[in-house]
Amino acid sequence: MAIIKAVNSKSSIATAINYVSKKEKTEEKLISGIDCNPKTAIDEMKATKELYDKDSGRQYSHFIQSFNPKDEISPEKAHDIGKEFIKNNDKFNGFEIILATHKDKKHIHNHFIINSVNYETGRKFHTTKYEYQDMKDLSNKLSKEYGLTVPEKSKEKGKVTSFNQNKYRVMERHFQGTAKSYILETAIAVKKAQEKAISKDDFIKEMDKQGYSTNWTDTRKHITFKNEESGKKVRLANLEKTFNDSSFTKGGLIDEFKHNLREREGSRGAKGIDSRNKGIERPDEVLHQGTDGQRFNQSSIGLEGDTSHRGIQQTSTKSDDFDIGKAKEHISKSASENARSIGKLSKPDARTREIEQRKARELEQANRREHKRRTEPSRSKLDRSSR
Repeated sequence: MAIIKAVNSKSSIATAINYVSKKEKTEEKLISGIDCNPKTAIDEMKATKELYDKDSGRQYSHFIQSFNPKDEISPEKAHDIGKEFIKNNDKFNGFEIILATHKDKKHIHNHFIINSVNYETGRKFHTTKYEYQDMKDLSNKLSKEYGLTVPEKSKEKGKVTSFNQNKYRVMERHFQGTAKSYILETAIAVKKAQEKAISKDDFIKEMDKQGYSTNWTDTRKHITFKNEESGKKVRLANLEKTFNDSSFTKGGLIDEFKHNLREREGSRGAKGIDSRNKGIERPDEVLHQGTDGQRFNQSSIGLEGDTSHRGIQQTSTKSDDFDIGKAKEHISKSASENARSIGKLSKPDARTREIEQRKARELEQANRREHKRRTEPSRSKLDRSSR
């Protein structure tokens, strides 16, 4: 099993490349340069940025491909898979890349340092969540081809689907009673608040009662919860990904508020309670939309919080509640990736496409010549020093 993970780092590109190339972590035969020389990669990547006057902002992208220790894969084999991973992903075309395989830990893993600027086109490297999912799918495909284990995808709501090995192990120990998982703790708190609240403000108050502060504003993409006692922060999107539960979304929360309000109206027989619904009857707001522009209309799934490990008994009146017991049963069997849906772009007419392709070829040829000219001095220095 190979897991793909994006690393968020603000260090310089020189620091990143020097780190992944450390002798105590790898060796020369396990370091490869794609469209660059590993020994001069730092200068080459900087030259590409200067060529297009794009030396500010993010300097590189960093991905890690980790292999399951149970597969007993060799560093050489892992390195070959890393090369295939780059070769079969068109997203990497035209970008200088350093691939380094680390063997200093129990699990063999590959590091990919990708220059932020394409030396052929000058465009910067960006990855959407769908392209990130494509990377995971490609990694799984290569795992199958090389005879490695591949996690099966689970579509059952409420099952733990975390691909993060550290989070997976902590949750496993949580079920065994030897550790606490702040992910599970937060999920239980969110579900309890969600079942009682009839508005966004009401929900925030319910979370506050349980010791959590909630950062939820209309201008921010994510909702973040902070445990005031431990200081741990968890995003709502993290819960949705971990438990494969669409009720852990902004739209899912708002739908539950509406449901709770209707139930309360029915029990009281009141007709003039609309004033209590302020702030949640606006389905066209960004709060009710995903990052891809699609609106969420899924019904909420409840969570039965089995917190017996803390000496607190919790019950729920909903028949479709999420059962932590199911998560416990599932966590010992498999993990899963997020689902993906890829929209298809409209194609230009044949004449327009031909003109664009010709211009792209001309630009690519010019950029290759300029890239070679700019990087020739660093290569010459290396040749002289090796004599």
